[in-house]
Amino acid sequence: MSPLSIILVLLISLVYGVIFLILSLLNYKLFEKFSIIFQFLITLLFSFDFGMIYLLIIYKINYGCFHIYYLIPIILGFYIAYKFKNSAVNFCKYFKNKRKKY
Repeated sequence: MSPLSIILVLLISLVYGVIFLILSLLNYKLFEKFSIIFQFLITLLFSFDFGMIYLLIIYKINYGCFHIYYLIPIILGFYIAYKFKNSAVNFCKYFKNKRKKY
């Protein structure tokens, strides 16, 4: 496996973590009014499908050679997006409240 393909997979994993957070929050918002069992089944199906899509992408890049250190950028991307989401929401609330004063 070439160093370029390793860097490519790590960057894709980082972006995939960000996309996973965004779609997970959207999934939660869409199905929060349904029953707990339905929410669980939809979340389970969503996570399974998202994992399969990730494995297909990895298969296309380096023929399915999956290493455990590919999970670190996914978790890191998820964490960075979560922290950025909170600060972005707070900034929007601050800007909205400041705008109401004028």
